[in-house]
Amino acid sequence: MNHMDGFLNINKPGGITSFGVVARARKITGEKRIGHGGTLDPAAVGILPILLGKATRMADYLHLFPKTYKARIELGVTTDTYDKEGTVVSCSDASHVTRDKAEEALTRFKGVVDQSVPAYSSAKFQGRPLYSLAREGISTPPRQKEIQIYQAELVSWQPPVFTVRIVCGKGTYIRALAHDLGQALGCGAVLDHLERETYGPFRVPEALSLEQLDAAARTGVWNDLLCPLDFLFKDLSRVILSRDEERNLNLGKGLELDSLQYGEKLDNYLPAYGPEGQFLGVLKQEEDAWRWHKVFRTVHGNTVGKAPAEA
Repeated sequence: MNHMDGFLNINKPGGITSFGVVARARKITGEKRIGHGGTLDPAAVGILPILLGKATRMADYLHLFPKTYKARIELGVTTDTYDKEGTVVSCSDASHVTRDKAEEALTRFKGVVDQSVPAYSSAKFQGRPLYSLAREGISTPPRQKEIQIYQAELVSWQPPVFTVRIVCGKGTYIRALAHDLGQALGCGAVLDHLERETYGPFRVPEALSLEQLDAAARTGVWNDLLCPLDFLFKDLSRVILSRDEERNLNLGKGLELDSLQYGEKLDNYLPAYGPEGQFLGVLKQEEDAWRWHKVFRTVHGNTVGKAPAEA
């Protein structure tokens, strides 16, 4: 079969691991080079980008995009996993918590903050996942990581349950945020339900269920559902390379660009296109110039990023 390159915007159901979704997608599509763009806990639902073929090389850029989560949190209870899947550790009275208090506490978690890594997580210690060690009763040193919360708003208040919408950067544990919020409110809290609503350009309204993907595969049109390799950059700036610029880059030379012209960049990256609009690869801004960071196609009989033969 022909290999397919691109993204599938999958709406992950609850009750299945992210790896399980990948396994289902591999079986449905027959594509062996496949992965996902960011783990969701088994109980969580929502956006899980599936990367096929050359799109697996785009994972580094996908992780730079913010994610939006809608989280339902229950006050007055804590568990060892920080969500409803775990064992209850404590229960307490949360009747003193008002909506105003919850909103005020939420503001403390905006910006760049340090977050404790949950004991039940896929983070590793001495080569083993923390959740595996925790299940064996093996304690590990506390770990913290720096995360960024861009937005945090309370969208529903039905005590002891309330719902928040969080826009955050990579590596954020919403379970840990729920736990820390409960500690700040003095009553404990646990994540009751989680949905990832957006991840970069991927959004729930356009997402596919596994059943829809399976139905498309049975009729032989699943590849029509693929988002192209450059889909990640669709709302950002791009650069159109002339033949000479393309050739110089392929020879390893840097390219000078007016950075003011490219305001909507993904950190220091820009997608690059040929004169006919074909996606070539991604440039990275270095101290002196822009250079190839990753390349995705052959141009004029030569692999982009390698010196072409002299004419």
